[in-house]
Amino acid sequence: MSGRVLCVTVASASGHVIIERFYEPTSERGQMMWRRRLHEASASSVADGGAATTSAGDFARAGETCEVAWHGEECMAWCRVGDVRFYAIGSGQYDELARA
Repeated sequence: MSGRVLCVTVASASGHVIIERFYEPTSERGQMMWRRRLHEASASSVADGGAATTSAGDFARAGETCEVAWHGEECMAWCRVGDVRFYAIGSGQYDELARA
């Protein structure tokens, strides 16, 4: 099975992109589209707010707070840790986060 990792992004709770990496050529318009899709999907499932600092218990629960959504063949996965959001988009053999 083939697939790809399209994007990995780290953003603040307010949506400010801290670091972002697209692993294939994507136009600025395409990048904006994926940012919007990730924000919309995660906004509907992740509670607002969050601790300013992250405790050891938060790290232990991180796996339990991860969410996934599909957009066509691509799997969008995200996790909230304190005020930071971790996002990944993949397909094919790289959608294992959705199957976990």
